[in-house]
Amino acid sequence: MKKLSTREIVSTLGEMWENNNFDGYVSLFTKDALVSHPYFSQPVKVAVAMEVINAPVQGYTNIVGYEQVLGNGNGEDDIVRVKFQETGDQIDEDVKYIGSMIVYVYIRDHVIYKIDTKGVEIELLQKSTEDINYRTIDYGDLTSKEVAEKLAETWECNNINEFVSLFSDDAKIKHVVLDKEEAPQVIAEVMNCNAKGITRLSDYALLKGDGSGEDDVIELTFDETGTEMGYKPSNIGKIMVSATVKKHRISYLKIYGYKISNSLR
Repeated sequence: MKKLSTREIVSTLGEMWENNNFDGYVSLFTKDALVSHPYFSQPVKVAVAMEVINAPVQGYTNIVGYEQVLGNGNGEDDIVRVKFQETGDQIDEDVKYIGSMIVYVYIRDHVIYKIDTKGVEIELLQKSTEDINYRTIDYGDLTSKEVAEKLAETWECNNINEFVSLFSDDAKIKHVVLDKEEAPQVIAEVMNCNAKGITRLSDYALLKGDGSGEDDVIELTFDETGTEMGYKPSNIGKIMVSATVKKHRISYLKIYGYKISNSLR
């Protein structure tokens, strides 16, 4: 079998991710390789990362940045910084914003022994267009529990108008893969455009308020998975979220990351 260069390994890595090819992706790594990712509190095995993160996505992955950090690129002993641009067409809109994942790939003897994912950089894809007003739906006076249920429903259905309409005009989202807070429409365009899976509200806790949606703080867990790899994964992600709800709309949402589970409620 041909020994791949580092550039060839990285190109194949992106291709296997885009095609939801579990076996092809895992074959690029050593058996004990680990993946560090902001989604997880500690490094996880490659198979776990693939099942949790890749199973519920269908989109496009392109290398838009490549830097040799260590080594000569022959695949013997290299470290490279790679910028993977990820997008998709699951939402029925022409997106203005696009995200790129920054990843450090560690290669020895022509296989990857470690991946360190730093997070997502957001860029303007269409510089000349104005922001689209997605807040077109009046939900009325939702309770906080109803808001939480709608969050899961609209994310799963890739309905950006229904999703963004759950938020107040000046709402912000702090996502674990991002350095700064962003508006809901930016998060939806960047992260929901390639989402194609199952999202279920599995836990709801009222931390402050009476639950009416007037002035509440809630803590949520959403189960997320999918079958884009051709089978139902044994590992799924339980994404942990907190939200401030004022006047029946979300004014602030914080996404902390995943706990790993092997069951879906």
